[in-house]
Amino acid sequence: MRNSFATGNWGRNIRGDAIKTGVSQMLKRDTSYFATLSHLRRVSISVMPGAKLTKLRLLHNTHFGVICPSETPEGQRIGIVKNFALMVKISQGLTVPDME
Repeated sequence: MRNSFATGNWGRNIRGDAIKTGVSQMLKRDTSYFATLSHLRRVSISVMPGAKLTKLRLLHNTHFGVICPSETPEGQRIGIVKNFALMVKISQGLTVPDME
């Protein structure tokens, strides 16, 4: 478990190669408090950044209240790296905040 968190490689196949790479990252706390919060809420889709798949990059209407529509990087990773909304609560199942 420690090795998986340290390297970001999760699982091994029969030959001993890592099954999934880049699953965990080191938390950056050297910048501002808001950059740390943004890093904690980041969700990344495992797709090559150069792929021209527009459906994956779009925000679906069911993401309202769960995924932030405005916080995404520029360039090739636009729409691939998304962030949870500020008021989202993650528990056994993902719950959307009440809109009162």
